[in-house]
Amino acid sequence: MSVAKRFLSIRFFSLTIALLSLATVSTTCIAIATPTPTPVPPAPTQPPPTVMPSPTSMPGSPTATPQPQVLRFGVPADPVRLDPALSLDPVSDLVSAQLYDTLVHFAPGTTRIEPALATEWSVSLDGLTWEFVLRKGVAFHDGTPLTAQAVVWNFQRWMDPNHPAHNGDFRYWQGMFGGFVGEENSDDLSSNLVASVTAPDDHTLRIVLNKPFAPLLHNLAMNAFAILNPDIVMSRGPDAYGTATGPRATGTGPFRLVSWEDGQVTLVANPDYWAGPPALSRLIFQTIPDDSARFSALQAGEIDGMISPAVDDLARADQDPRLQVVMDPRPTTAFLNFNLDGEYLGKREVRQAIAHAINKTALVRDAFGPTWQVATQMLPPAIWGYNENIEDYPYDPGRARELLAAAGVPEQLEIDLWYPDRPRPYLPNPRAAAEAIAADLEAVGMSVTLQTEHWSAYLADRSNGAFSMWLLGWTGYNGDPDSFFFYHFGLPTPREGNYVNRDLRDLLLRGQVIVDPEMREEIYQEAAAMIHKDVPRLFLAHPQEPVLLSSQVEGFTPNPAGPEAFVNVSLQK
Repeated sequence: MSVAKRFLSIRFFSLTIALLSLATVSTTCIAIATPTPTPVPPAPTQPPPTVMPSPTSMPGSPTATPQPQVLRFGVPADPVRLDPALSLDPVSDLVSAQLYDTLVHFAPGTTRIEPALATEWSVSLDGLTWEFVLRKGVAFHDGTPLTAQAVVWNFQRWMDPNHPAHNGDFRYWQGMFGGFVGEENSDDLSSNLVASVTAPDDHTLRIVLNKPFAPLLHNLAMNAFAILNPDIVMSRGPDAYGTATGPRATGTGPFRLVSWEDGQVTLVANPDYWAGPPALSRLIFQTIPDDSARFSALQAGEIDGMISPAVDDLARADQDPRLQVVMDPRPTTAFLNFNLDGEYLGKREVRQAIAHAINKTALVRDAFGPTWQVATQMLPPAIWGYNENIEDYPYDPGRARELLAAAGVPEQLEIDLWYPDRPRPYLPNPRAAAEAIAADLEAVGMSVTLQTEHWSAYLADRSNGAFSMWLLGWTGYNGDPDSFFFYHFGLPTPREGNYVNRDLRDLLLRGQVIVDPEMREEIYQEAAAMIHKDVPRLFLAHPQEPVLLSSQVEGFTPNPAGPEAFVNVSLQK
């Protein structure tokens, strides 16, 4: 697989594994009361809700320009389907992000929550009932007013297999909300996190959960849960919606779809957008499959931006004053896992010795690539909750030998290091990474044998405790720290590696029920420090996707947890 293809695949290659794994959420929660700003009246059968402060900033309101601004953006493939709940390819996601809105969204360049279609929200003291106030005066692109009833229809479509528009593999819902209506888990409880979604009036949405879940807002900010116009979806049947030949994809977003032809999708500015019309009058996604041809088109001024450049072209762009390179951090982490049931790997000092033995800087440079960052912890730096105070274990082979000797590790300890048999979004070159790590460990007196097997067997064996050390990674799709931490360190039964830390688990359970963002941030920073001390996993690298733009493009901001929005982008020609 080419490096350019790896850039493109990071967004979706591990989707099934990561999302379906997130569905396993503990049913045991600690009852933590949320802070109590000015309360709003509760539903008759609900406890008094706690009003959550909603940020006041929104997407910018670009000023009008005398001349129409047309931006052409190069992509490696045509979109497949402009239906966010069913989309599994990054180009479809990128185009859809311009057409639709979610109830809340990520503040530009961050994974912090801001209002979107909902202007404010509240949650009951028991953490089960959330109420959202919808923005007034918002309409779909065909002029149909946005109502709470339309939002309820979307939720029912996502979660109810009997809904007439539940017409595909809604894996995003299953992964982020646990399951569908009517499904039960092993405890005979509903596997669906959501108990009900109702509309008390045209501008109020009420979501009742089966258990408290603070990351709800981050789930709802995902592009997969954008709000569609029910009438348009059903006009020719849900199977046709979002396709090139179906009814025109219709949302409430900053751009409207006007044409979808082979090789080109054309959007125009929505003059009635609730945050003000975008500066771009027209946004064209132009398909140029060949990486070099796409870069040549950018150099020639035929397009104004592109994704998925080849490594050589990335270096050329960095030296071209007519171009700019923007790094888009992805919510992904590569790590080295340890089986703590082993005689020696069960000792913290041995794992710390391995951390000192590995030259991460050289490893990331040689086995991952020039756009990757060295990891110090589970969370990538762009995810809120990242602990900036953690100091990584320095590369120090001498210190590694001291720790190994103090732990009683014999010289030439034989150990297997397993690696995937194919590239992954978090491991572009698994064999090279394994070889580099093995060389570093052998330099401090260990004898390492490299092992691999078919990917399906690899996944099974790492879960069954068959490996001593192995390479793997993780993607947290909703931008919430819980999606990184809980599956690995918070479940009642320890995940692969058999790391047990009850204090850490209790901390992560609190993080699922406390809704105050600042309190949750402290929780995850403390969790990162606990994990760093114990080294149950050694975090290696985080990917960044390069986006190449003309120097005339302004206002482009990467989105660490999803596709980029062009609402604030302008051209200065």
